[in-house]
Amino acid sequence: MEIIKRTFSQEKLSVTASLTNALKAAHQAFLDENRQRAPEKRVGLGVTCAMVQGNDLFLAQAGSNLAYLFSNRGFQRILPNQREGEDNNPLGLAEDLHVRLSRFSLETDSALVIASSSLSGLLSEEDLVALMNSGQAGKAHELYLIKQLERWFPALLIRPARRASNLFSELLSPLLSSPSEHWRENIKPALLRMLRPTVLLLFLVLGSLAIVGSAWYIRGYVTRRSETRFADFLERAQMMRQEALIPEDRESTRQRLEEAKSLVDKALEIKKQDPSALALAEELVSDLAKVNAVFELSDVRLVADFTVLEDGQAELSKIIIRNSDAYVLDEGNGRIYRFPLEGALDPDLAVPEMLSCPSVSKLLGILWMPSGGLRSKGQLIIFDNERNFWVYENNGFQPLKVRGAGRWTLLETATGWQGNLYVLDPPANQVWRYYPTENGYDSEMKGILDSCDLQEAVDSAIDGSVYVLLRSGAILKFTLGRLQDFTQGGIDKPLSTPGAIFCTPDNVFIYVVDAGNQRIVAFRRDGQFQHQLVSEHFGRLQNIFVDENKGVIYVLSDNKVYIASLPKLSGDNEL
Repeated sequence: MEIIKRTFSQEKLSVTASLTNALKAAHQAFLDENRQRAPEKRVGLGVTCAMVQGNDLFLAQAGSNLAYLFSNRGFQRILPNQREGEDNNPLGLAEDLHVRLSRFSLETDSALVIASSSLSGLLSEEDLVALMNSGQAGKAHELYLIKQLERWFPALLIRPARRASNLFSELLSPLLSSPSEHWRENIKPALLRMLRPTVLLLFLVLGSLAIVGSAWYIRGYVTRRSETRFADFLERAQMMRQEALIPEDRESTRQRLEEAKSLVDKALEIKKQDPSALALAEELVSDLAKVNAVFELSDVRLVADFTVLEDGQAELSKIIIRNSDAYVLDEGNGRIYRFPLEGALDPDLAVPEMLSCPSVSKLLGILWMPSGGLRSKGQLIIFDNERNFWVYENNGFQPLKVRGAGRWTLLETATGWQGNLYVLDPPANQVWRYYPTENGYDSEMKGILDSCDLQEAVDSAIDGSVYVLLRSGAILKFTLGRLQDFTQGGIDKPLSTPGAIFCTPDNVFIYVVDAGNQRIVAFRRDGQFQHQLVSEHFGRLQNIFVDENKGVIYVLSDNKVYIASLPKLSGDNEL
């Protein structure tokens, strides 16, 4: 009430605008307070404000309240307007409070009765009219309030002023002498039991502004409204799911299923343990997994654990599988580990061997250079941040000559294909190609890409075409140096913080480590989304190696090496 009084007194607008603003200010304050309470303990309020200005009566109503105007022209019942679908529109609960404004011209014998909705359960309109027409009621003066006839029952009568000392007798006498049979047999005994002198309160608020409100705990309100909303959410979700199951394009199906899932989530906010809602939610999760081509890797096995080393923590960044061995780059410590894959089924057998590396300021990357040209065999190559390269042969790393490395703007990463060396140089917006020579790559470097923006490049891969992964999640594909479409069409959500891209000439798909979404995403070579791999073991994804011919994937995550079987796909997702 204080908020209504204070806001009304501060407003410099018209009476109706001031009343409306006062009620809405109280509504917002009450709404904020209710949000801090459990749903079953939230309280709603029905409020009617009356303002007498000269002979004009202004009413502002919200919530469940009654007002009756008596004049020489007869009896008029005034109710707050309710919009379609609203339930009482209580102050402090309504999503969009609707204030009903009324204006009346008062006559000499006019009387206004404002009461809570519970009045209708205690006193029929016939009894009220009889009371107001009786001589005793006409003598009442000022403002008076009867409450606690049952739970909460405020009532207010506005009449010309007289002495306040006669309020109790003048009010009680006509009530108890009402001719109604219902009143005499039911309400009159209750009044005699409950009415005490302290029941009556005199209200003189802001001169001629009177406020009366009816408050109630809203278990009933919440229950009725919640039941309706729950049923509506569930019905709409079921209809949306049925529409989604009609064969259509992937994006439309996904959109309908996501809308249905959102509706079920809203229903579960109302009834968290409802079996039908929980079952529908589970079905929708399964439906979305199918349309989003989400495959859970079910047989993930630990191969090697680098989380605890004798001399500190590893920071893995790259894995290469070649023949029966795995090579892992510990970029944090500048080390290369090798371990046999025969121990993959038993972590105790997969004992990493640390290869002897040259002394460098920072080991940057490793790559496998396949045979091709003057390179008769495949070999492991490493490089550092000072653009030095080494090749692993004769059980040790030997320097590898790369001509013109000082001309690169930045060495982001390097990869090999058919014996050729490819260097990703983002600031130069270029990938430099080197043909092999007898002593390494002492050949002229050549930029192989058309004009493009590679400033945000983080990784690259080659299978005949060049794929460049950008920090934004975009993938640029170049064939014979020309940019091709790679739209990632059909994916459910964009790549987030992608860390690596992987492909080989023998694999069907292009794979991306989507660290931000804790998944591995597969794309067709035309740039369309294919499927995605997830696992509860995936935490901080770092790198992958995929061998589709053997049906396995190796994953670096949280400085651990895992192996898992690729899913056997069918239909559009067939490998």
